[in-house]
Amino acid sequence: MLLHSAAEVMMRLGRFSLVMLALLTSGCASEWLQVEAGSNWTCGIGSDGEIQCWGDIDPTLPPPPGTFTSLSIGTEHGCAINSAGTVGCWGPTSYGKVGDIRTGFLLVSAGGEHNCGITSDYTVECWGRDEDGESTAPEGSFTQVSAGGSHSCAIDNDGAMHCWGNNDHGQTEPPPGTWTHVSCGSHHSCAIRTNSSVDCWGAGSDDSGTCEGDEAGVDCDQSDPPGGFFSSISAGGFHTCGVEQGVGPRCWGRGDDGQTNAPVDPDLTSITAGDDHSCGIDENSAVVCWGSNWLGESTPP
Repeated sequence: MLLHSAAEVMMRLGRFSLVMLALLTSGCASEWLQVEAGSNWTCGIGSDGEIQCWGDIDPTLPPPPGTFTSLSIGTEHGCAINSAGTVGCWGPTSYGKVGDIRTGFLLVSAGGEHNCGITSDYTVECWGRDEDGESTAPEGSFTQVSAGGSHSCAIDNDGAMHCWGNNDHGQTEPPPGTWTHVSCGSHHSCAIRTNSSVDCWGAGSDDSGTCEGDEAGVDCDQSDPPGGFFSSISAGGFHTCGVEQGVGPRCWGRGDDGQTNAPVDPDLTSITAGDDHSCGIDENSAVVCWGSNWLGESTPP
């Protein structure tokens, strides 16, 4: 947010020393393999395979040690997977989303208070909060899955989309078609079709445009993607970013913190949308972030 009450300012200043401690005690990667944006924090995997985080992070809840091949950052927690297919999650332990070590996974996605992953036999397994059915995965064989605020979506072997969980804004009602990649945000979902075009559904689409939780009542248009062909997509809190083929990063939706002001960089190779900030990796394997930086979430080490 751009504006904060005096109480918020004092509270966040009181946490400043913890934030700086977390930044100072982490290493500094010159090259990055992956970056993921959360609410007011960001994590990445360096060229050495280790995880580093910055922003509003609790140094008493660090990421697991070791080397990892991919990670996913939720609202206040994260999960990562190593080369052996073992998943480790860290952060607040509510709903059981953090704690147990799970094995036999190909990928993992961290959401609001739940996680989903693709197992080695290509089934979807979810754990954590399930009050809206967001952790009750369908049966079948799947290639990709994404956990959102309180809903989830997955793509099966035939390219069909399956979504489950909270549907207050139509975020589990995808349009027909076949797909290659899906990303679930707080109250909306976006995906890349087999022809590389992007479609979105949920809050911010059609006549349901006001953002849930947006005190200003702004129509954020987070589900109204631009035309073009995309190689990656990421749905955030109330905005979405993608990498358009031959063009570079494109962001749309709520942008009052600058989170949709993507840099002009046709060589950006990947992109991630958090709550109020966004990040990407450029052709030099460097992390670039933009948007809210109140707690250092857009300042990589």
